Amino acid sequence: MYKTIQLIGALLLAGGPLFLTVIWRPALRVASAEERPPLDAALVRWLRLGLGVGLALLALGVLWELLSVAAALSNASPFSAATWNQLGRVLAETDRGRLAILRVIAAVALWLAVRMIAAVPRTAASSALWHAAAAAAAVGLFLTFSLAGHAATVARAKLPAIAADLLHFLTASSWGGGIWYFAFLPWRRLATAEGLPVAREIVRRFTILGLTAVALIIATGLFMSSQYLWGLPALFETRYGKDLLWKHILLVVILAAAMDNRYNVRLRLLGRVGTAPQPERVVRSLRGNVWLEAVAITLVVVIAGFLTTASAETRKPVPVRVTIEDFAYKPRTIVIPRQKPVRLTVVNNDRVTHSLAVRRFPYEGPRSHAHDPSAVGAGDFVLYVPPRSRQTVVFIALEFGTYRVVDVLEDYEDRGMTGTLVVK
Repeated sequence: MYKTIQLIGALLLAGGPLFLTVIWRPALRVASAEERPPLDAALVRWLRLGLGVGLALLALGVLWELLSVAAALSNASPFSAATWNQLGRVLAETDRGRLAILRVIAAVALWLAVRMIAAVPRTAASSALWHAAAAAAAVGLFLTFSLAGHAATVARAKLPAIAADLLHFLTASSWGGGIWYFAFLPWRRLATAEGLPVAREIVRRFTILGLTAVALIIATGLFMSSQYLWGLPALFETRYGKDLLWKHILLVVILAAAMDNRYNVRLRLLGRVGTAPQPERVVRSLRGNVWLEAVAITLVVVIAGFLTTASAETRKPVPVRVTIEDFAYKPRTIVIPRQKPVRLTVVNNDRVTHSLAVRRFPYEGPRSHAHDPSAVGAGDFVLYVPPRSRQTVVFIALEFGTYRVVDVLEDYEDRGMTGTLVVK
């Protein structure tokens, strides 16, 4: 969860300057001279609030992460003296601690630069300097995420993966962070005949940004997935792959809303400027799509936070197949390697539901198959297979040994549904 909080804070920090300088202020050029100052002031108030919230969230997430690490190392409460003493060692002696310090420094630098950009107009040279500072701080901020993630640890081609991961973060922040500032625009002013030209220009600019961002996010995401996952089946058989699928489903929802803004709402804006008896209806439709995108992108960030902490399945698993037929396991002795991914497929040819449970089996795998209430022991591995069907799961055996395999349903164990799992 602390990764999710940090990512949301980083998106608010990085999305603000881009929305202000690429979308909002260029769009204000079509407004009258009287409308520009109040419109700009209305967004700048929200921008400063968003920057403050973003910086606070990122700092809170970093502190939470470091305290969690220190508490685990000291084997004490996160708020104990031992944990706080350990925190100093984590900051000074670990790469994770050093990256956390750099992350906070970059966030503060970005916050200061954006506040200067949002302030009163300044000379072109001074403005360019603060924009360059904001861009450098944003790159530095997201580089700390890339260096601490899968790109720098498990990817097969580390430098290309880090570059793709950094581009992925920067693209998502420019769009995902900007959408929240889009959601808090002064809609009442934009819903007037004088404000509709500005709304139309905002939609045009932000839609181009959104479609470009989605294309880059999908491209970099596919490349990174090829580095982390062992193949297409991993999308459906591993926790990391399933989370990745949900992330892309949400991206499709966001893309649909962006396309509606581009080809429906914008056309209505073009036809109603200055002549619409109820221009607020068009702007209300636009606002609804923007809020849909904002909520969806937040869910994407939540999933991304979990993906950064989930294990990425980089090794191709060993295929193992077990058939259940005539109330018996075939083969009765299953042999698997230790500390390597195993892709277990259980085929049930009987007319009743069966299970394959491994007693007191230390393993790493999806939670959906662990600690099942119908299993005899909390540490059992349990896989249920409906009649005339199959189930597949990927897991890693953690310890050598011989383990008892049984069917925990009905009285099938007493009827002879037993076997052996050998880890060697």
